[in-house]
Amino acid sequence: MTFEQRQGSSGVCAVAAVYGATLPLAQRHPLHMLFMVVAACMFLGNLHHATGKPFLVGCNPMITPAGRGLDIVFVPFWIAIFVLNYMGFQDSKAAIGKSN
Repeated sequence: MTFEQRQGSSGVCAVAAVYGATLPLAQRHPLHMLFMVVAACMFLGNLHHATGKPFLVGCNPMITPAGRGLDIVFVPFWIAIFVLNYMGFQDSKAAIGKSN
């Protein structure tokens, strides 16, 4: 994925997050699910680049040491994003029962 594609997809996610902030808590769980999927995919991509292990696809020979270092930094970031969205997903699902 090129840098421009990542910027575009981040922009779409930002718009979805702003829209989700206007929704009641009980209606936010689809967005949290989407953000969990995005975080899991980004985690796997960064982990693949950081380790250089071809566990999903082949190795990319164009990854520089600086790029590998950046990927190492983002692996725990995406884990945290996944966990926070999981917590939001659970809270949103729990709010469904309270709103009825």
